[in-house]
Amino acid sequence: IGAMLARTDPFKPDQLRIVIRPTAAIDTFEQESAAGDARNVVVRRPFIGNLEEVVVGDTPTTIALMPATRLADLQLTAGQAFERGRANTLTETGTLTWRTVNGLLEVRTSSGYDTSLLALDSVWTGLAQRLGGPVAVIAPTREKIVIGRADRPRDVTRLRAIVAAEAKGARLLSNKIWVRRGTTWVER
Repeated sequence: IGAMLARTDPFKPDQLRIVIRPTAAIDTFEQESAAGDARNVVVRRPFIGNLEEVVVGDTPTTIALMPATRLADLQLTAGQAFERGRANTLTETGTLTWRTVNGLLEVRTSSGYDTSLLALDSVWTGLAQRLGGPVAVIAPTREKIVIGRADRPRDVTRLRAIVAAEAKGARLLSNKIWVRRGTTWVER
């Protein structure tokens, strides 16, 4: 049984990834997966607004939020787990597919970690140059990122319309527009 568990354990250094999720969803998970009175604290940190960056373990059949208790097993600090998760996510995203839809850019990954791109600085380096101005982004659901120029009213209006139409339901991520300033996101 031990060997089988070791093979299926999603929390190995090369299987760590990061995801962006609403704080309320992570809070609910920690409470609902508690063992008795002990909350199941996961490896997480604030990202922007009501969103958090969370370390997960990824296998072909599951993506599991990483309990903080597993850090000791891997001999990692939380910071090291995030760095490993970000590096693995960048590798996992594979080829990024950029397409223009109604004058805005949409990006897709080949891995399903689309909104995790928000935490990967290297993805955003040079994008302002490509767009010819400051970057504005929405992530209305876990599977969608749409990008426009923050200084172009037409782009901001289109981004707001997409958020209003799509930021709802169980897959909701955020109804906010963020602008990239240096290496951080700020709410517009």
